[in-house]
Amino acid sequence: MKPRGLAFRLALRLWLAGLIIFGMVAAFIIIRTAGANELALFTTLSARADTLQTLVRIRDDGWLEMEFDDEITRDYGGHHPEAFFRLLDSRGQVIEQSDFAEEADIPEFLIPTNRSLTREARLDGRVFIILQRQLPLSIVDRMEDDHDQNEENDDGDIDQGNNPRRHTGSGDPRADNIWLTVGIDRTAADRWYQTTLWLTLGATGTGLLLLCLLAWLLVRHALRPLAQLQAALAAADEHNLAPVTISARDEIGAVIGTLNRLIGQLAAAFARERAFTADAAHELRTPIAELRLVAEVALRRPALANDDHRAYTAVLATALRMQELVEKLLLLARADAGVLVPSRAPLLLAPLVEAALAAPRATALRRRLTLQIDVPPDAAAAADTALLRIILDNLFGNAAAYATEGSIVLIRAIVTATGLSLTVTNAVSGLTAAECDAMFDRFWRRDCARTAGRGTGLGLALARGLAELLGGSLTATMPAADTICFTLTLPSAAGNQ
Repeated sequence: MKPRGLAFRLALRLWLAGLIIFGMVAAFIIIRTAGANELALFTTLSARADTLQTLVRIRDDGWLEMEFDDEITRDYGGHHPEAFFRLLDSRGQVIEQSDFAEEADIPEFLIPTNRSLTREARLDGRVFIILQRQLPLSIVDRMEDDHDQNEENDDGDIDQGNNPRRHTGSGDPRADNIWLTVGIDRTAADRWYQTTLWLTLGATGTGLLLLCLLAWLLVRHALRPLAQLQAALAAADEHNLAPVTISARDEIGAVIGTLNRLIGQLAAAFARERAFTADAAHELRTPIAELRLVAEVALRRPALANDDHRAYTAVLATALRMQELVEKLLLLARADAGVLVPSRAPLLLAPLVEAALAAPRATALRRRLTLQIDVPPDAAAAADTALLRIILDNLFGNAAAYATEGSIVLIRAIVTATGLSLTVTNAVSGLTAAECDAMFDRFWRRDCARTAGRGTGLGLALARGLAELLGGSLTATMPAADTICFTLTLPSAAGNQ
């Protein structure tokens, strides 16, 4: 799984922080709204109970009655009101009640031990909050009894079912009490709470989405210098160690300054290394040439003993290897210094391949290798003849020397829309991917103890450097186990005609 980038991780942390903050704010709003809703309902319910309580009167003869006006009738009248009430005596008999309380199946609450009790009940398909309050007769207002009213009550002419006056059950008002039950419909309040809840959740979700977008944009903008720095460093190599010119401040600016100092030190170190390599190779040319000359002259002497002949032959072979090494070092130094300017002309590849295979064929024959060549006669590329020949000599010589004995070496050229691709595929035992990547390093050898004397360790490094100098590339891959494939790409010849 590909690791997440720094911008994503920072934006994720900002989003999580925003989620916590928004969640806490939303929870606070929801809890406070729920509390305020319940408090408003209880306050309204208590206010209605207080108002109804003031309407209860006790007469001197022990009878109770409630005084009504148009507002009370409007609030509690009808079959689907927003509120109802019921007034009971201590024996549970109804003294007075609204029409809804009379028709609805209101649960009979047990008489509580405390002086009030609040509960909920579903009536008429709606949820009501109900307050049951104890009203001691000692707090009920007393009033003078009307003479005519007394006479009617004494005669029993008023129907008890509709009579707003009831006897308290005791001649002493302080010895008895009554119960007032008041209920209000909380549907509208709950609907308002649900609306507030969804609005809060919606605003929280929208805020989180906007926060995610804003956090991503801000983090990307803040880390833009890092992206530019990464692009600049990706374009840098040992041949291009220019300072990074990115305008940045704070910590990123400090990092860029430190990197520029390091790049300067690396550039100076590479320059010293190239200068040393070029100077050493140049100084070694003369003594090596002299050593070769001495060996060649000695081998031409007719009376040379067999032991001396073998010794001078070994000296000549060593001198030739040293001369090859020095020439490659000088060529690499010229390429690194930028003084090696190749010519680019359309070249047919097939003749160059045949010429470059002339020397490796003897090695291939001795090691029982089969060379399979698949190069179209019209395959052409824009390159320098001498430099391309050096690249092919190194590639074919490497395949002939290190391919598994008795295996096949396949050389194939493919013409593409952008240029030409030449592949050299051969079997090799025990090669790993890490070694495949490292073989282009200078002086790299797979096994120094067993390969000493078989190469200089500069051939592939030189071939890659010259391929890049020609505007192409040279890579190595392992298409299968124990198989290596070198791919040389060169620019098309069509663009240079």
